[in-house]
This record gives sequence, C-alpha cells and structure tokens, in this order.
Amino acid sequence: MTAGERKDTIEQLSLVAKHFNDMAPEQLSPVLGSLLQQKASTLITDYFSSGSSSSDRAVAVVRIVTEAVPLTSPTALFSPVVMHSFVSKLTQGVTKDNALEHGYFVPSEELPNFLKFSGALAIVCRWAIGSKRNKAALQGSALESLLQKALAALQQLSLEVSTQNVQLSSLHVVVDRPRDFLAMAKLADEFAGNTTVVPAQQLDNAKQSLEKFDLDLKAVQCFLTTYCNCGVPTEVHG
Repeated sequence: MTAGERKDTIEQLSLVAKHFNDMAPEQLSPVLGSLLQQKASTLITDYFSSGSSSSDRAVAVVRIVTEAVPLTSPTALFSPVVMHSFVSKLTQGVTKDNALEHGYFVPSEELPNFLKFSGALAIVCRWAIGSKRNKAALQGSALESLLQKALAALQQLSLEVSTQNVQLSSLHVVVDRPRDFLAMAKLADEFAGNTTVVPAQQLDNAKQSLEKFDLDLKAVQCFLTTYCNCGVPTEVHG
C-alpha cells in the first residue's frame, strides 16, 4: 500500500467513524469499532513513518481525524483512542520530574522532535480542549492526561528559558527553532495558562550570547589542547 492509499484509507475510516457517532458502542458493535480503530492506528503509524517530512505528515493525520470527526463523545471508540495513540508518538520525550515546578520536562536530546510537531499539537489541543463539548467528553480520558503532561512540559521549558535557568543543550535547541518554541509556548499559555511567553527579542539576545559563549569555549578548548598535556602545563617558547 502506498502512502497515498494509506492516507485515503485513514480518511475513509474517519468518515465511517463520524457516521457512527465516533464509533460509540450504542451506534456500532464495540468489537467492530475497536477493530476499525486499531486498523486506523496502524495505518496512521505506517503513513507517518514512511515519509521524510514527519511534521507535515503529523499535521495531515490530525487534520484528517479532527475534521472528519469534529465532535466526539464520552463513549467514543475511535477519535480519542486514535489521537491518543498518535499523540503519544509526538510527545514521547515528555518526562515526569516531581522536583520541577510544572512536574514534567523534555530532555534536550528529545526536544528537537518535540518542538517540530507544534503545528500538529496545536490542532489536537484546539479539538480536544478548545471545544467545550469535546473537552467535557474527554474529561478523565487518556488523551486529556497526555495533553496535560505535554502542556506542563512546555510550561516548564518556557519558565526555564524566561528565567535563564535552562540547560545549554536545551537552549541550543530553542534558539535554533525559535518559531516552534514560541508557537509551543503560546499553545501552553492558551490551553494551560500560567505560562511565560518569552519575547522574540529575548530569544535573539540569548542566541547571540550563546554563540559568543560557544566561541569562547572553543578558544579555551583549543588552548588546553595545544598547551596542556594531561592537565600539566607545557612550556612553550616563542
């Protein structure tokens, strides 16, 4: 099956779900609904993994499902489960740490992948939280919990950047992807509140400071490599 065929089938399954009230048990056999949901999740994984532009495909996937099924229900077997399965892949770097103010963070090595999915996460949040009906329907669901953790990690990152208490490895990622970071910060502020949205100018200043620091660090490393041997200074004559 080609990527195009997978995408078409995902669209068709989503439309079937809409017809049966998001595959609610009172509208469709729970066994059949679960089988169709599993088929859709598998197709989404295959479609998402088969292309080079994963961020574009992530946006395509969540648009297909949320536009086909704009409204869900507490008993729905399709969109909440499909979205949870897929968003889990986009937010797999989110890590719990009770010592942090917001309780979650994303390690620097996972941060590039996390930030690049800002567009897809925005669509899911608007569908799951921005809609009053869907927010009520998803209360207590696995998807709601997952989104809350992702938003908490964004709040934590925004806090650390704004207070200049962020790891250098994470700051490198943030200044390299300023648009994605700012989009994510605004997303957290919109749907979780209590988020410090860092001004773009502050990111520019941080980037300049970081570049200077990196240059100074390279100079020190070069000096140590040239003039030191196992920590013992070596005499160098001009």
